[in-house]
Amino acid sequence: MSSVPAKKVQDKGYSRGDYVRFIVPSVLGILLFMIPIPMEDGTTVFVAFVANWLGDVFASTIPMIAAVLTNFRKKSPSSSV
Repeated sequence: MSSVPAKKVQDKGYSRGDYVRFIVPSVLGILLFMIPIPMEDGTTVFVAFVANWLGDVFASTIPMIAAVLTNFRKKSPSSSV
């Protein structure tokens, strides 16, 4: 075994901004994915509620959006058909 001296880890204090950058996304994730929302047909999470709402709002334009996105995809150089 080689006797390589272990590096001493310096204690870096965390700033208030570091804590905020950790806590705010964590709380948003808990709210979006873990907190149930009662609806008239049962309970759901907020993300599913928003997805269903967007599906209802954009139901008539989703096929057009899909067609536009598939036509503008980057083609690989090997497919020259």
